[in-house]
Amino acid sequence: MNEVDYAPPTEGLEPRAGWFFPKETERRSTFYEGTTADLSAPHKSTRETRVFDELGNLIELHADGEADTPDDNVHQRVDYTEPGSAYIVKPELVETTDEQGRVLRRRTATYWPGTGALKTVTNVISGGKRADGTTYANAEATWSYVFDDFGNLETSTDPNSYKLTYSYDEVTHSYRTCASDSFGYHSNSVPNLLYGTVAQETDVNGHTMVHRVDDFGRLTEVWGPSDLAEDGENAGPVGCEPSKVWSAEELAGEGEPTIGFEYALQPDQTAALPAWAKTSLKDVEHPAARIVVSKLRRKMSVLDAIRPFVDEGRSLAMVGLYVDEDLGGQCVGAHLAFPEKELYVYAEGVDDSICVSEAFPAALSDGAIRVVLAPVEWASAIGHPILWAWTMTNTQGRVDGLQIEFGAVDHPSITLQIVVRASTLVLRTL
Repeated sequence: MNEVDYAPPTEGLEPRAGWFFPKETERRSTFYEGTTADLSAPHKSTRETRVFDELGNLIELHADGEADTPDDNVHQRVDYTEPGSAYIVKPELVETTDEQGRVLRRRTATYWPGTGALKTVTNVISGGKRADGTTYANAEATWSYVFDDFGNLETSTDPNSYKLTYSYDEVTHSYRTCASDSFGYHSNSVPNLLYGTVAQETDVNGHTMVHRVDDFGRLTEVWGPSDLAEDGENAGPVGCEPSKVWSAEELAGEGEPTIGFEYALQPDQTAALPAWAKTSLKDVEHPAARIVVSKLRRKMSVLDAIRPFVDEGRSLAMVGLYVDEDLGGQCVGAHLAFPEKELYVYAEGVDDSICVSEAFPAALSDGAIRVVLAPVEWASAIGHPILWAWTMTNTQGRVDGLQIEFGAVDHPSITLQIVVRASTLVLRTL
């Protein structure tokens, strides 16, 4: 069980407009472990108290372990920098002591004036032994950081004086273009400023990877080190500037990318349904025969397929039905023809749901299926555009019905209803 106490509101607050900081002052945790039903007799209990300054910063935390056992009590103190006119407040000392005041942990920090960016972090180490067997006693391990005028990390130096240096692009000053260290190793990177991604990167061994994206910023190709001629042993010493920035034309002359990605929607399209994405890998043993490892496809919904016909205002030009002789001539599909477009309606045999497609479906290609004329009532919809379309869902959550309303301003509307029943279509006119 946990109990938390908070400091009361400041006296004299203006109703509905005054404000205060609900400082947590004490937290009590009790553990019963199924040993009793008496809430006043816990098996174990702990207690924490907190103290905050006038700005709401935590300055003291006292954690008491088990009751009547002071040796497991821990006290933490946090000191902060002076707020100054900018009110940039950062912790400059975090110290943990035991009940006798012995230091268990101590960390200090300094900050760059004006920005408040971290300048140094120092761990004060006591206890434990060095490699030579001597004991650490208030030994300081300091990390230091330098930032450029844009706030980017420029150098980082660890307690052993190992330094990392970073540089950034000259256009946005946002993307890392080079990293070097105290040993003289370099790696570089070329950003894609248009989409905020990495176009090319080379590691300290001279291995280069190239990333290409399409007009939507989607990743389309990844060229690995072994796919590029100027790589590895063939590459010169790595510096902050890449030895070569690969263009699309130059990559095309290298063969195939390690990984390729394809998408249904292309830059010259406004819609592509059903949506899909394909991932393929280079097959080194069979050039030009890529290995498709995944293809995600979203099944086109019934309304997705019909929506373009409604939006474009195409008028119905012809209606035909498909009947299956093996099923006694029952209807298994409908064909709605529009200018330069076709719409096929049929049943999904697995779950008896209704399906719509612009392409002729394989489900209607059985040799026993033949085309017949539609009922006269359906023929009356010819010459009119689709006004509305909606689906029907059965109690099992499957879409097994479709209604399409045809009409015009100067003509009474007619609604065609198609319902799936035992893998066949039942046709009605409303």
